Amino acid sequence: MANDHATMEDDEITQEDALAAISAYFEEDGLVHHQLDSFDEFIKNTMQEIVDESADIEIHPEHQHHPDRQPDSDEIPLSFPQTIHKISFDRIYLSKPMVTESNGETIKLFLKIQH
Repeated sequence: MANDHATMEDDEITQEDALAAISAYFEEDGLVHHQLDSFDEFIKNTMQEIVDESADIEIHPEHQHHPDRQPDSDEIPLSFPQTIHKISFDRIYLSKPMVTESNGETIKLFLKIQH
């Protein structure tokens, strides 16, 4: 038992050991590598999962917006069909990032990764 305790003390991680491990991690993967991986996962999978789990959107026009409605009346004429607008989303995609300048010119944006 005394030998086991001595071995545990010898295996204690020092501050220098921790700094060496952290430095090695950042040398190999860079400072934001895990954040880029997380973002890629969000773009490739999570965004579509959110859309798949979301219900359709239904828009029901209010009575006041019917053109055949008589002023000061809440009744909708029978000649005017009840319209419901339904919006549903299927597969999503992202295009390359772009910016439109004030003169109307469209310019592609590029990511520059610092190593």
